Order: sequence, then structure tokens, then C-alpha cells
Amino acid sequence: MRGAMRSATTSGREIMITVFRRFALSRGQVIAASGWGKSKALVQNWFIGSVLVWRIDLAYAERGAAGTAWEHWEGYTQAVITVGMWFVIVLTILSLIDYLVGYRHLWSRPAE
Repeated sequence: MRGAMRSATTSGREIMITVFRRFALSRGQVIAASGWGKSKALVQNWFIGSVLVWRIDLAYAERGAAGTAWEHWEGYTQAVITVGMWFVIVLTILSLIDYLVGYRHLWSRPAE
């Protein structure tokens, strides 16, 4: 359930920003990526890479990989994924707020 909520948060933000950018464009305003949005994209890509590494780890584990070093690596990978996901969620929310507050004047301006 928590995974679905995390996915909904990040997917919902992407949909909201896309709709908001189209809304702004209808009012003659182009919204470029902000620093928060770029940071979110960087951390999100890092997170996706971490998940891919974890999937490779699982494949090795199924083929018998074991030992102290292996257990340490698995724990490290899980920690990176957990921390990465929380960074993605926080940056997702911050970047959404940044866009909506930074361009709030568009809500009261009529379409051109």
C-alpha cells in the first residue's frame, strides 16, 4: 500500500505539472524547469538506477550468491533505495509547491 502511495505522489505531481504547464502556455507563459524540478529528476534517475542494481542483486541471490560481503552489499542497496525514495518524495512535493507558488499569478490572469 505504501508503495502505491509513493507512486501516486510522484505520478500525480508529473500529471499536475504537465497540466499546469499547458495552462500557463494558454496564458502566454512558458514554464521552464526549476532547480527543484531538476534536483528531483536527478534523484529520481539515481533511485531508478538503484532499483535496477537491486534487481540484478536478486538475480545473483537466486543463483546462490552468499556470504558476509554479499549480505553487506544487499543491506547497502536496500538503504540506498529507501533513502532515495524518500528524497524523491520530498523533492517531488517541494518542486510542485515551487512551481505553483512561483507562477501563482497565472491563476488570476485571463487567457490571451
